[in-house]
Amino acid sequence: MRLPMVLLLSCVTLVGGRASADNDVLDCGHKSLADAVKNAAANQTIRFTGVCAGPIVIRRNGLALKGVGTAAIDGGGRDALTVTGASRATLTNFEVRNGPERHRRQQRRPPATERN
Repeated sequence: MRLPMVLLLSCVTLVGGRASADNDVLDCGHKSLADAVKNAAANQTIRFTGVCAGPIVIRRNGLALKGVGTAAIDGGGRDALTVTGASRATLTNFEVRNGPERHRRQQRRPPATERN
């Protein structure tokens, strides 16, 4: 009687594992977005949520990154996101933050004037 129960659970697991990759949402608290992008196929869509550690480098044509909920890529002071050697990349619904200092807009102060 124990064997049929194990077999039933195995079948449920296999059927449940057939979800479309486009419907899956990668949680950056548990998996690496950088690894998912590195291993992605051309024209694939990766949906993600949470704060993902950069750098993220897109090298696949037609790759789409779509944020779900409060999605962000944090560069930690390095380039957070780079598209290189790829065309038709789509980036939607997420924040890119904490890139290198050289890319941040510098606030310019007006020159001090002398008062008499």
